[in-house]
Amino acid sequence: CERMYGIGQEVIKWLKSLNTVKCSAPPAIENGQLVDEPLESYSYLEAVSYRCNKGLNLIGASTLHCSEDGTFKPDPPKCSDGCPPPEIPNAKRIGGKSPPYKLNNFIEYTCKDGYILQGDAYIVCKENGWSPEPPQCIAECRQPSFASRNVVLSANHLSTQNFPNGSTVTFECVIGHKPVDRKASRSVTCEGNQWTSLELSCTKSMEKRPPTNWVTL
Repeated sequence: CERMYGIGQEVIKWLKSLNTVKCSAPPAIENGQLVDEPLESYSYLEAVSYRCNKGLNLIGASTLHCSEDGTFKPDPPKCSDGCPPPEIPNAKRIGGKSPPYKLNNFIEYTCKDGYILQGDAYIVCKENGWSPEPPQCIAECRQPSFASRNVVLSANHLSTQNFPNGSTVTFECVIGHKPVDRKASRSVTCEGNQWTSLELSCTKSMEKRPPTNWVTL
């Protein structure tokens, strides 16, 4: 209990010290300015926002906060007559130029294997940034196959070739086969760009069926 009390006292001291934190006027930026008139000083966690002159794009964080060491964080933004390079994991540039990007430069994207493009593949650098918004590459799975287990996809999944991340599909035994374990799960889920393991496995049914030319009296 004494230890916890000591820790509590330290926390209280730290919180009180934050009340004395002051940040001086935020730094000016080239070709831009603060959204609001600057104050002489700012308290802990007070925020300031920047904007760029017309025709320029803001690169970096537009809002800074007064931190406990008495400085504004993160670093102030910059104003540029271009656009920052888009960060699109698992994407490949197939058209347009490499950075730096100036106004009216364009980029065309595709996704790496195992990913599907969500959004517009073609984007243009405009005065207020990329237009439209840069796309994303979402993980996908190809149509699964577990032929060695004597199973087939359920009929409602057969016409789909690509499945987005998080999709779940079900299997059933091929004609003339039955589950080895009737309690085995028949479903698999697309995680990332791979399918989870399938529990269902089927074996040839030993049930005999009457010949089709038999006549029932």
